[in-house]
Amino acid sequence: MVHLPRGLPCSSPTGWNQFAEVRAQQAALHRIEEVETRCRRYHIGAVAARQALGRLDVPMSLDAIDGWEFLIGSDDPRPLPPEEVKRLLTADGKGQ
Repeated sequence: MVHLPRGLPCSSPTGWNQFAEVRAQQAALHRIEEVETRCRRYHIGAVAARQALGRLDVPMSLDAIDGWEFLIGSDDPRPLPPEEVKRLLTADGKGQ
């Protein structure tokens, strides 16, 4: 039992790197949540957001999924130029 905590991460396919992968996945999911909040605040639809932001890889996903597919967007989207959508969604300087 003493060695069990050390043995668990080492027995996984990613080994100790698993912790970094989990943190990267959490960061990507948190970013999706932030953008979802901005979409609702600025009345941006999910399709417009996806087009403006490009692709967001989510670490440790079984298939190489685009994280922006999780966006729901605003219930009442307003038409905005793609440049404005990108500016509103990346105003914090984080980019994708």
